[in-house]
Amino acid sequence: MLDEDRAGTVLKVQGEAVLVEWDDGFEQWVESSDLVKENGFIDPDMIGSPVAFGQKGDRPLEKPRSSDVRALVDLHAGAFLFSTHGMNDHEILMEQMNELRSGFEKAKRERTRRLIIIHGVGSGRLRSEVERYLNRQQGIEFYDASYGEFGQGATEVRFYKF
Repeated sequence: MLDEDRAGTVLKVQGEAVLVEWDDGFEQWVESSDLVKENGFIDPDMIGSPVAFGQKGDRPLEKPRSSDVRALVDLHAGAFLFSTHGMNDHEILMEQMNELRSGFEKAKRERTRRLIIIHGVGSGRLRSEVERYLNRQQGIEFYDASYGEFGQGATEVRFYKF
């Protein structure tokens, strides 16, 4: 992304939209104009290619220290759905819960110690559903994520038993 450092692989290109799998394993649709490849811009021939994204796109990204490693699931619909056109609130919520389940299971499978779930503030409906889901899981504890880092709309999950 132009304004942040991330690395990932291009999975799909649809016009100006690009589906990227970030190195943390999570997928996100982004506008091609927001992405910069190390030596140029994204094009359909890059599907399956590893790509480094950064502010200038001209330097390798540093690997995070192991103590910094955590998974992140952004449940804002725009983070994983290219469009919500024609979807009602219930359908969007179901897609958000599918994204949560997928991200949670992936973090568990990869033995991630921490998972940050970005649900936003909104009406509180999504947060309630997230908490209901987490209350049914074993081997975890969860609480509000760091306000300074994520604001009010995030929950942190700690896995303590695999």
